[in-house]
Amino acid sequence: MHFTLILFFIVVAPVISGCFGAMYDMIVFTLAPEFFTEYRFPQFEISSKMRPVVGAAIIGFANSWKIGIPIGIILGAMSYMHRSIQKTYKYMIISYLIAIVTAIVFATIGLVLMNNQLTQNMLLGSDKALQRTVEIIVNMNNFTQAGALIGTALACAWQLYMILRKKERIQSV
Repeated sequence: MHFTLILFFIVVAPVISGCFGAMYDMIVFTLAPEFFTEYRFPQFEISSKMRPVVGAAIIGFANSWKIGIPIGIILGAMSYMHRSIQKTYKYMIISYLIAIVTAIVFATIGLVLMNNQLTQNMLLGSDKALQRTVEIIVNMNNFTQAGALIGTALACAWQLYMILRKKERIQSV
């Protein structure tokens, strides 16, 4: 049962990551629609008949679900150290929340820092502007990916702390 619960969380992690990516790209689409219409839609063969924001969501999901696999495996392996199913469940939920909130914080920082650059870039209105927009959005995506990795590391550190704290309490009794 313990292994089944961890396996469930490992399978859910890519879905969570994909949904996060879909929401993120929908937000980015509102800031820089030309990035999607001129660059990403042709790259992903998104039909011009589709609503653009839906196309952005599809691209976000397609680009993000894969990062959930290692995150799920890492957090699942860490949770396997807990003896009871109840603790495993509790610590997996908290670990996912730590990773997600950290990714959201970093994504927000990236969006805020890069939004000003995007606004200035739109005033240029040339092919160079699109190239610069791509660079800016890549930087925004890097913030988000860093947040996911740092969030995973924080979640692992928190789980280790909980395990060590429990061992200290047992030894002090």
